[in-house]
Amino acid sequence: MLQSRRLLYNYNKLSFDSTVDKKIQNYRFLNAAQLKKLSNRPTKCKLLARDFIDDSLYNSHYGYFNKTVSILNYESINFNKIKNDSDLQTRLADQSQDREWHTPTELFNPHYGMSIANYIANKYLVHYYPYHDLNIYEIGAGNGTLMLNILDYLKDNHKEIYQRTHYNIIEISTKLSNIQKKLINRHSRNVHIINKSVFDYQTVQHEPCFFIAMEVLDNLAHDVVRYSLETHEPNPYQMVVAVDEEGDFHSLYTPVDDPLIKRYLNLRKNLPSFKPSLWTHSPILRKLRKAIPFSPNLSKEEFLPTKQLMFLDKLSSTFPNHHLIASDFHSLPESIPGINSPVVQTRLNGEMIPVDTFLVQPGYFDIFFPTDFGLLAELYNKVMDRETFFTPRQIKRDVKVLSHKEFVENHAVDINKTMLKDGSNPMLDYYKNASFILS
Repeated sequence: MLQSRRLLYNYNKLSFDSTVDKKIQNYRFLNAAQLKKLSNRPTKCKLLARDFIDDSLYNSHYGYFNKTVSILNYESINFNKIKNDSDLQTRLADQSQDREWHTPTELFNPHYGMSIANYIANKYLVHYYPYHDLNIYEIGAGNGTLMLNILDYLKDNHKEIYQRTHYNIIEISTKLSNIQKKLINRHSRNVHIINKSVFDYQTVQHEPCFFIAMEVLDNLAHDVVRYSLETHEPNPYQMVVAVDEEGDFHSLYTPVDDPLIKRYLNLRKNLPSFKPSLWTHSPILRKLRKAIPFSPNLSKEEFLPTKQLMFLDKLSSTFPNHHLIASDFHSLPESIPGINSPVVQTRLNGEMIPVDTFLVQPGYFDIFFPTDFGLLAELYNKVMDRETFFTPRQIKRDVKVLSHKEFVENHAVDINKTMLKDGSNPMLDYYKNASFILS
């Protein structure tokens, strides 16, 4: 049994050592572009942590979202006929045995999607109608339910908007894009599905648009850094994942030389809400810690949302006149050890099983991170509001961070539709660890 579990989880936990096996040192270094071309999991190679995570989730041949993922698609629930939350939980459990997870879009179909449609329609009518068409882009569209909710709402309530709506789904997963294509019959004139990563999408949209990213931020890959507790300078080390000839994983740390990691760290240190760790930025505390017997020589693993920065760059360059609508988790239970660390889990015998490392067999595990929405909003302003010759003063965009409950309360079409018989409302009460960022 132990042997089979090791083959399933396939990870190595090694303490930091300044010496590295010469064989591993000579492994080829693979970048993201090279990994995309692979049809089999690589061996005898090295790669950055973010590229390892990204490949594990999104590789078109063996990645989690192309191989394993199955999103629960509920039939529309009449919440008004359900007695209480206990009865609702029983009903949900009966339907979710063979699915990886459920999203608020699926669980509260169509009411949650209608709240997003209502938000978009109101903003469009105030700012753009009738001078511009309504252009919507969605990534991470899952089963396509949100698309249907939004277009159904516009068709039924705002025909003048619906006729001018162009809904574009940019979907990295071939499996999910095929599901989405089967749903667009009644809106085929309005919908365009592009099966590629948003990072590979090159057509610049100069017109105003709404960019939707629901449950996307959590699966954007992170890099890992640690700081030396032995030196007097807080110089970070980047994690490099080595994959040996057997397919086992090894953690290596080298001084940061990756341009994206450097840029993220430089941007973050100037953000108002960023608070550096005392251990890593105080020489006195590092000296005291070093005096403790058997103390580690590196700080805890810290996960940096570097792919999130790439996403903001993409919005800025390809969708310069966008309004962002994104929602995700701001905190997560059962995360692996580390700072800003992810939850890593797989489904086994009908149950979700968490593990304590992200160095796991690609394609079988979901790896998802919490998002610091306050920090993200500040980073968003940094990336979007770049100073130019003609505008020497930066003008901050109107960026808001709302809780899940605040957004639904403000924009639900009829909040009573999700009320149970006992007066409770799961669309307000669930997802307390989720937030929205709106621009």
